Amino acid sequence: MVLSTKRGQAAAAAVLLAIVAGLIIMFIVLMPPAERAQLLGESKTTITSTSDIAVTGAVLFKTSPGRIDYFSNKDLEHTLSDINIFTKTESKIIAEKNSIYAKRSLFSKKTAEFSFKIKNLGQTDNVLLSFMAKNAQGRVIITLNSEEIYNGIINTKNVKPIALSKSSLKDDNLLVFSLSSPGLAFWRTNELVLEDIKTLGDITSLDTQYSKNVFLVSDTEKKNMEKMILKLYPECQSNDVGRLTIKLNTHEIYNNIPDCSQTILEVEIAPEIIVSGENALTFSIEQGAYLLTHPKLQTKLKEIDYPTYYFDIPHEQFNTIKDKTKKVRLTLNFVDITDSKQGEFLINANIQSFDTKDTSFIYDMSNYAVEGNNAIKIKPKRSLDVRELRVELIS
Repeated sequence: MVLSTKRGQAAAAAVLLAIVAGLIIMFIVLMPPAERAQLLGESKTTITSTSDIAVTGAVLFKTSPGRIDYFSNKDLEHTLSDINIFTKTESKIIAEKNSIYAKRSLFSKKTAEFSFKIKNLGQTDNVLLSFMAKNAQGRVIITLNSEEIYNGIINTKNVKPIALSKSSLKDDNLLVFSLSSPGLAFWRTNELVLEDIKTLGDITSLDTQYSKNVFLVSDTEKKNMEKMILKLYPECQSNDVGRLTIKLNTHEIYNNIPDCSQTILEVEIAPEIIVSGENALTFSIEQGAYLLTHPKLQTKLKEIDYPTYYFDIPHEQFNTIKDKTKKVRLTLNFVDITDSKQGEFLINANIQSFDTKDTSFIYDMSNYAVEGNNAIKIKPKRSLDVRELRVELIS
């Protein structure tokens, strides 16, 4: 009996212990993650607020400035190669055919056709139709795109070329050759045999009357640009020169016949049509030939305004700096690993210089930090490639 009672008490104690263990496990599971980690001795810390960041160390600000150009004066210059543009017109065969045959009787009619294409109608002038007449009986009738261009007797083998009006020409053209009826001589059949049929024209090539030049403008130059001036010396290489057209990024900046007796041609360019990065300057003419020598673009700069970066230090974080438990560290990471990086940065209007060949420059800016908004401006003494600018709160 005593043994049975003891067994019952042991079983009850085990059940109670299990219940207590279960409650403890449930309590731990329901605890906030940060408190549960601290209770269990876990090393991972979860940051849930700005004040938590201030205690553990934080990045206050980070950016990638990229290239920051340095300009020693208020004028920049982009030089271009000499430009030689001219029109080149050559007489060329547009299309040709060995022979054609047409006939006409009182009761039948056979016409001959000759089709041809003009690839660049706008650059094609003085189009002619030429042929040799081996046999031509009756009146010869020729139409171009359904418009009659010739109606007459051919009594010579070497026929004078027939001019084709440009207003009648199209990209795709059709010449039709036919003959008049024999009339009262009903027994006769008029025949037409032509050989060596050709269409010819004066074709102007566009390849040499156009020139494109590309130049680069940095972000700093674009931001501080007051105006840009194109300067060049025009030389007329022929007596029949046409208008010179100059465009910058599709914007027309000049369209005139320059005075080749003047020493220099200057064209002012509005900053609005210039972009950061690649810009295209194109030159083209209607006719004639120009040699444009010593072309260059001069940029007039305003007072250089180098980039400024802003970041905020909240009250809680500033208190840790003020009581010297934390420091504010500024880090510049550069791209170049050999050349000297020189310049200065303004921390809330306080000037500090830097000169290093290292890939990084670190500076304690705690004495210049203020609560709330802070500003850092980089003023290089030579062009810099800055991979990263970082401000950190550290112990």
